[in-house]
Amino acid sequence: MIHEADDQSIQDILDIHIKGTLYGFRYLIPAIKETVGTDGPTGSIVVNSSCMGESTIGPKSNRNGIYAASKAFLNNVVKTTAVENAPLKMHHESVSLVSWQVW
Repeated sequence: MIHEADDQSIQDILDIHIKGTLYGFRYLIPAIKETVGTDGPTGSIVVNSSCMGESTIGPKSNRNGIYAASKAFLNNVVKTTAVENAPLKMHHESVSLVSWQVW
């Protein structure tokens, strides 16, 4: 549960999922901008998301809600950068692999 998460768990998830992606975009997008052409897409951004970015389904854990929120952030930041960089014809994708087993 979110209210039971310790500071280090919160920081770890935020550092990896949110800060890591933002810092990656900080360097990746300018590099792609340097390759702007008129013949089509100039580059791609693919972010590994999770089905938990759309739902909080999963095993109970004090990190579950924070993880789900960080993945929802990733889904939204990909949409935002797609709009911001639309003139560059960059391809943006948030990938979420789902594997369900029914017992």
